[in-house]
Amino acid sequence: SFVTKQPYPTHLVADASGVYWFNFDAPLNSSNASQIVTCPLSGCGGGPRSVATNQTGLTLMRSDASFLYWATGSQILRVAK
Repeated sequence: SFVTKQPYPTHLVADASGVYWFNFDAPLNSSNASQIVTCPLSGCGGGPRSVATNQTGLTLMRSDASFLYWATGSQILRVAK
């Protein structure tokens, strides 16, 4: 396993920077509530690092050399890697 105990992981994106995915519909009372997380390609032994929290309605996720992009409802967002 690369990483375990992820709440409904979807929208997996992998590139030279690492692996990114969306944890869909995590428990709302959790610090993991609907977030985008990442791990280096070498593995995720220490657990994933949060990239963006409280993201709802994520429909698409892509990356380029500098940014991770995603769409949620009527927004297109990005974060530097």
